[in-house]
Amino acid sequence: MKVYIHAAEDADKKKLARTSEDPKVLAKLSDDEGMEVRLGVANNKNTPPEILAKLADDENQYVRHEVADNKNTPVEVLARLADDEDRSVRWYVAQNPSTPAEALAKLADDEDPDVRTILALNSNTPPEALTRLADDEYFKVREYVADNSNTSPEVLTKLADDEDPDVRWYVAKNKNTPAEALAKLADDKNKSVRREVAYNENTPAEIKEKLTQKSNRINWKSIVNQIKSEGEDGRDSLYEQTNAGMYIEGLQNQVEDKLGVWLEPSIEGGMGGIWIYSNKDDSTLAENIDYEGFNEDVLDAACNSKNKTEFLKWYKSYLESLIGE
Repeated sequence: MKVYIHAAEDADKKKLARTSEDPKVLAKLSDDEGMEVRLGVANNKNTPPEILAKLADDENQYVRHEVADNKNTPVEVLARLADDEDRSVRWYVAQNPSTPAEALAKLADDEDPDVRTILALNSNTPPEALTRLADDEYFKVREYVADNSNTSPEVLTKLADDEDPDVRWYVAKNKNTPAEALAKLADDKNKSVRREVAYNENTPAEIKEKLTQKSNRINWKSIVNQIKSEGEDGRDSLYEQTNAGMYIEGLQNQVEDKLGVWLEPSIEGGMGGIWIYSNKDDSTLAENIDYEGFNEDVLDAACNSKNKTEFLKWYKSYLESLIGE
């Protein structure tokens, strides 16, 4: 059966190249003189491996990078494209889940930081490549190494001392991070890092207890005063500290489960608050609790209240007691 497409309009050929499931049609279109037609074939998920192998030698880099991104591209072709002169082609090879480990390891030494960054994000990147990337001069590469599930405990321990707080944040969040590294990060100067240590299931109970006690020492009234005096910086500080106070040891979940509401930190209008929604799908504000009265006593009362009505009744009397002080 002959394939007649030579008389087709350019727009029709481009559409056919992107959507056709016929190998004969795709083979014909892969030789088209129009770059966008060949690009469409390279992008098509139905394009057979042998046609993609041919297009891997296309003179146009955009066609080659579509080949590098296609899940049907043979592993030996991806390995060859890992040496392509064009950085965008190598970038797509580095993120393709079909790229073989040997090619990924080679890309760990790529001259382009964007290629190394996407490589660090690839969940298939082998541990030995991630070990080399952990010493990368570009901080984004180190961040994604710290976040990768293939990164070894030894490398994560090393990155726990990284100068960049975002790298340490990812280390604190990684499920492979060993207990001794988490213990060190529990004393990190960055609050967000310490908060992730509290979330990590590998963190020893005594470290979580230590972090909980630290969060309980928050002086809520002084934070409100800080907002008034420091403006935006004060609100940022409030957001970090109240998150630590609410989430550590699952206090927020206790409140939400007990009352059947959704609590969300808010920093609008220069003052902090807790938006209380009737459920997670309800965008109608039910109550706004000022942070000046929102402390560990309020959390305890919320956890021990039978329902939302009882809690709000308690909270009203609590606020009245503050006014009377």
